[in-house]
Amino acid sequence: MFFPSCGLFNLRCNWFDLCYRVKNEQDASFPNNIKSSFDLSHYDIYVFNLCESYTNEDPDGNYELLQYPVFENCRVNTSEKIIEQNILLLPRQLENDTVLYITSFSHKNLYKDKGVFNCSEFKDTFFVEDTDFIFIGKKTKDHTLEFKDKSGKIARWYYQKDANSLKVNQVSLPISPSNPESPIRLSSAFSAQMIFYKEDFHLEYGKAAYPECFTDIKRPKPFKKVKNFKGKIDKIYLTDKHLFFMSKMNGFKEYYQFKDKRIRFDRSGQN
Repeated sequence: MFFPSCGLFNLRCNWFDLCYRVKNEQDASFPNNIKSSFDLSHYDIYVFNLCESYTNEDPDGNYELLQYPVFENCRVNTSEKIIEQNILLLPRQLENDTVLYITSFSHKNLYKDKGVFNCSEFKDTFFVEDTDFIFIGKKTKDHTLEFKDKSGKIARWYYQKDANSLKVNQVSLPISPSNPESPIRLSSAFSAQMIFYKEDFHLEYGKAAYPECFTDIKRPKPFKKVKNFKGKIDKIYLTDKHLFFMSKMNGFKEYYQFKDKRIRFDRSGQN
């Protein structure tokens, strides 16, 4: 979404009021103070979709219409309304234990007869414009993902994994570095299972290049100079104050800048 009050034509905002601007490699102000970088070609992408359904199936296989929605895990090619899409990037190399977890906004507005992420034109794409938060953690040998904050508190996910999926069974939330909370079994707290499916996905900047997918929502017209910016994300950079998504377009590297408030847990630079 574009807001003229942000000033410069290449400055973009969203409802979270965190702005970022598009840069390219000719901009001398980038990069500065890089702490970490992540080449996405070294990662597999696992996708967790949350769908909305107004029907429920009873034990006898009968469907009943519901007044309020039921939220459940679903696959990318579903016909149900996908209202939230989160991705988990797992390293392919054994010597790399860093994982990236990117959450999307839970969109309030759904398109007619389909969800926010159901547009067939980009069903295999996660747009960085939809990024809510990024969690940087590590994968341990005992089927655990760990996310550490700056104070040293650690949140842990306990999972089981096969060739095509990763299911989070339990989580423990940080109280203090020396006093973690007992693991919570997710099935006791949520009706939707937290299962990430391995998908042939990629990250991209340029949602505005797909106007045919937004005909059901009234949006301000984007500025002509930015509306067609579009590119597959190849790398992610983390500096002292910002997060950058990098893509290559027309032979140049383009950088899409977010404030570091996007990062909730970050183990980079820590043991």
